[in-house]
Amino acid sequence: MAQPFPYTLRSLRNDGGRTSGFALIALLAAAVVWSIWMLRAKVTVYEVSKKTRLEVRGAAFPIHSAVAGKVIAVEGKLGQKVKKGAILLRLDTSVEAQRLATSKARLAAIDPQLESIGSEVRATRGAVKAEVAAGGAAARQAKARSKEADIQAKLAESEADRFKRLNAAVSQIELERAAARAEISRATFETSSLDVGRLRSEQRIKKRTGEVKVAALRREMTTLEGERAALLATVSELEQIIERHLVRAPSDGVIGELGLLQPGSYIAEGARVGTLMPGGELMLVAEFEPASALGRIHPQQRGELRLTGFPWLEFGTVNARVTQVATEVRDGTVRVELDLLHDQKTLIPFQHGLPGTVEVAVEQITPAELLLRSLGRRLDNAPAD
Repeated sequence: MAQPFPYTLRSLRNDGGRTSGFALIALLAAAVVWSIWMLRAKVTVYEVSKKTRLEVRGAAFPIHSAVAGKVIAVEGKLGQKVKKGAILLRLDTSVEAQRLATSKARLAAIDPQLESIGSEVRATRGAVKAEVAAGGAAARQAKARSKEADIQAKLAESEADRFKRLNAAVSQIELERAAARAEISRATFETSSLDVGRLRSEQRIKKRTGEVKVAALRREMTTLEGERAALLATVSELEQIIERHLVRAPSDGVIGELGLLQPGSYIAEGARVGTLMPGGELMLVAEFEPASALGRIHPQQRGELRLTGFPWLEFGTVNARVTQVATEVRDGTVRVELDLLHDQKTLIPFQHGLPGTVEVAVEQITPAELLLRSLGRRLDNAPAD
């Protein structure tokens, strides 16, 4: 094995150092190129979040039961599109429904009674008014007769006085007849005066009787109106109770979650029975570490989404753009919202809740700056002696 060594030495002497020179020049050229690349080239720095998911733009609405009760019907289905106010769940209201039917029946019977009493009040007032008018006319007529009788009585008395002064020239029988006529006229006047008073008293009595009857009818009407108001309040209360036993959709959307409820099962007051997802576009929500997001991620920066369960080599990635960045830390992370850019064809079936990973391009720096930054982080994280 020692014999080939002289040949090696001889080859080196014959080479004259040319290979070493070429190698040195190549190394120097590579170092220059590498230095230029380190100082002049630009590389993109990404911030990565693995806590990423697709969400429908807008808040999800939790669906709660306002009251406790027994389920009698489940009308909503998982994934169903519903309108605001659509009934999703019905709770038992048989007792309230029976009370409501009874109250409505009593309420329906009160209205005709009120109408009948109102008609009777109007009729009574009309009759009283007519009787009072007739009594007034009779009283005026009696007063006129009384005035006539008064005149006749005065005339008869005057005639009797004249006959008395003519005592010698008039027979006794004529005097007695004149006196009798005067007494009869006076009695007729007094009778007419009494008739006027009687008719006026009857007029007042009839008016008072009519007023008493109208007052009694009004009291009855007031009682019925009070009962009607109480029944209306009861009906309104029962309708509200029945309405609270209906679980309705709080807005337009899609039922994203629905509890396993069957007719006959019991749910407690305030129990969550499902979730309603609002209809709208999907957006990307990512949670970043505060040091990675604050001051580094801004709106309009581009990102790249890779969905878990859809290998990117097969399905590709999805481009996104930052729209909003939270300024407060919540639960140790910063919320960042991104819009999906549908500028490429993809086989991914986008839907609410899909998890993934997003990379956001935050800046472009030289490799030398990136190297120095990495060394600085290593020194900052190095344990102190």
